Amino acid sequence: MSERIRVYCILITDEGPREIVCDGSPNSPYTHDALGNTPTFMGSYEQNVYLMGLAEPPTGCALVPDHMIPPGSREPGSLPSPLLLTRLDDEFEPADFRMVDYQRMFDGRT
Repeated sequence: MSERIRVYCILITDEGPREIVCDGSPNSPYTHDALGNTPTFMGSYEQNVYLMGLAEPPTGCALVPDHMIPPGSREPGSLPSPLLLTRLDDEFEPADFRMVDYQRMFDGRT
């Protein structure tokens, strides 16, 4: 059995962002696991960073306020919680995306 590869991502809910550890092993459904259901693409940023959300958010779910979502090429306004910010390397494998990276996105230093 292969060893799990730890990768850091940022999970954003209506309560704020937090750094989480995911299974970055090949073929891992880490975005599904982190979000709790089927993910969908919601935006992209420089440095191979992607915003994922639920493909079918539950009715009445909380919204992540616009000010907690980094500006960039993404769906506008507040978005259904939870959201996941993840980075992929040049081979499209998960790579670390830490809280410091999230914070830098708000001042343009990705």
